[in-house]
Amino acid sequence: MPRIRTIQPAFAHSASMARVNRDARLLFILLWTIADDEGRLRADSHLLIGQLFSTDPDAPELLPLWLEALQREGCIEGYALGDVRYLRIVNWRRHQYVQHPTPSRLPPSPQERLRRSRKSPEASGGVHEEAANPLQGRDNSGDADEFHELFSNTPPPDEGPITPEAVLTDLRRLQFKSEAKGSFTAATHLVELIGKRINCWGGKGAPAGGKEPEQRTKSPGELMREEAAKHGRSGWP
Repeated sequence: MPRIRTIQPAFAHSASMARVNRDARLLFILLWTIADDEGRLRADSHLLIGQLFSTDPDAPELLPLWLEALQREGCIEGYALGDVRYLRIVNWRRHQYVQHPTPSRLPPSPQERLRRSRKSPEASGGVHEEAANPLQGRDNSGDADEFHELFSNTPPPDEGPITPEAVLTDLRRLQFKSEAKGSFTAATHLVELIGKRINCWGGKGAPAGGKEPEQRTKSPGELMREEAAKHGRSGWP
């Protein structure tokens, strides 16, 4: 059953979308409307053309090229189970926030099975590839992987202090990803807030004891947003 989906403002500025043609971009968006709540769908060409391009006589010839371009950019994953072919929207939970998802009736893709096999036994069976994204309306591209990468091996707070050096190391790593994607992610924003708490560049850790506060240094995130505004880019908080 087709579903109502949303498109975030930063979609048009995606690096992967810039590398495919307009028809492939349209196809990618239309695939969201017929994918289930876990981003999976049947990949039958006749079915896709009938549902999405029934009035376009050139679609049967061009659809394989559009799908190939999207798979090359890592936007979709094609796979088969027996004689039945399927598609999965890669990073589905970054594109769509489904408040009450219906479990998929379609088999998971090889990438999904691989990811699940790396998780604990408690996490298997019905767990989505990415955590649901509550920050709807913002460009959160890459948040799930960045949060996992940043915090999966991070010790609890009582095992040692948070230092400016550690904050800046994490922030630089995340900012490289953010700048490459043209989006200021929630993961980057979180590290910036941690930096403010320990007064890396001013903020809540203001000087105490009646001393005059030093002139506040702009945080890396603020500098990134100013630079984005100069060039008219969107998707930055």
